[in-house]
Parts: sequence; structure tokens; C-alpha cells
Amino acid sequence: MPVFTKSSLHYTYKWPKESFSEPTSLDGDVIELDNGYHVLNFINVFFEKKGLTSMITFVRLEFMLHEKIPRTLKARKEITSWILKHWNREFYG
Repeated sequence: MPVFTKSSLHYTYKWPKESFSEPTSLDGDVIELDNGYHVLNFINVFFEKKGLTSMITFVRLEFMLHEKIPRTLKARKEITSWILKHWNREFYG
């Protein structure tokens, strides 16, 4: 199962030092969608749980997180639910 890295991301994110050094911020329920560590962790965990591996799927998920998801969603569970609900919608227009 591939683990994607910072170089896999296509958008620009903040990379605060405190997020990297505090495991709870990566494992916690709140996902800050402008924080590269949070986004990368969310995508890797999502991929692991769903058995996904392709870079095209990675790009699609990152696009949804960066461009389409309502910014009012903060909890991992809410974000995951939104992604699953909207996965089959056409967002590339």
C-alpha cells in the first residue's frame, strides 16, 4: 500500500512545526484543510481504510478537499462522510 508524501501534493499548504511534532494533531478528530500535515495524513488514512492506491485517485481526493468541500466541515468523520457522499459526482468541469 503506497504512502503518499509531501511531494505528492499539488496544492500549497501551511507546514507548521507544531503539527509535525505533536502526534495528537495528526491523529485527532479535527482536520485543518490548509495544514499540509493534516491533509496528507487524512488522505493516507482514507486510502488505507478504503484500499485505494492510485495517484489519479489521490489527485481527485486532494482536489475535493481543496476546492469543493465546505470549509465549515472540520471533523474527520464529517469530512469522510462528505467525501463518500460526493465521490461519484462530476467535479471536473
